[in-house]
Amino acid sequence: MHKFKELERFVYSYLEKHLPENNYYHNIRHVKEVVRTAEYIGKKEGLNNEELLLLKTAALLHDIGHIHTRKGHEEKSVEMAEKILQEYGYERWEIERIKEAILATRIPQEPRSRIAEILCDADVINIGTDSFFESSELIRLEEGREMNREWLQGLLSFLENHHFFTDTAKKEFLKKKKENMERVLALLEDIDSS
Repeated sequence: MHKFKELERFVYSYLEKHLPENNYYHNIRHVKEVVRTAEYIGKKEGLNNEELLLLKTAALLHDIGHIHTRKGHEEKSVEMAEKILQEYGYERWEIERIKEAILATRIPQEPRSRIAEILCDADVINIGTDSFFESSELIRLEEGREMNREWLQGLLSFLENHHFFTDTAKKEFLKKKKENMERVLALLEDIDSS
C-alpha cells in the first residue's frame, strides 16, 4: 500500500531542514509547484490513478538531490529516491519508472515515457508563464552569476533549444514561452545598443 501523503510530509520536512539556504529557486516552493503542475498536466493528458501516483511521486523527489549537490543533482535524487521509496510501500517496478522520470529532467531533457514527458514539462513550466523572469532571476542568484550578456544569451539558448512534450503544455504554455523569448531578445538588443 502506497503511503503518498506520509511520503509528501516527510519530503517537505526533510527539504525544509536540509536544503542550502541559497537555493532561492530549487526549494520547497518549486517542488510544490512541479507536483501541482505535473498532476494538472497528467489529468489533462488522461493518466490513470496509478500513473498519476508515480508522476506525483517523481515530481516530489525530482530535486531532493539538491540537498547534496547542484551539479548532477538528478543522479543524487534517484539514489535517495531508491532508498526512501522502499520505506513507503513502492514496488521495484514503480521505483524504476520514478527514477527514469527523474533522470529525464536533466538538461537536455530526454523523456522516454509519458510520465517522464509530463514531469519534464512541469519542471520547466515557468518558461511559459508570467513568472519566467522572476524564476530566472532566482536561478541566476542561486548560481551566483552576473546579470550580463552571457547570462541572457544562455537564457535565450535554453529557450530556443527547449520544446514541450505534451499537447497540454504546447496548447497552454507555448504562446507565453515565445513572448518570453522575444523579451529576452529585446533585452539582449538593449545591451548591444548601449
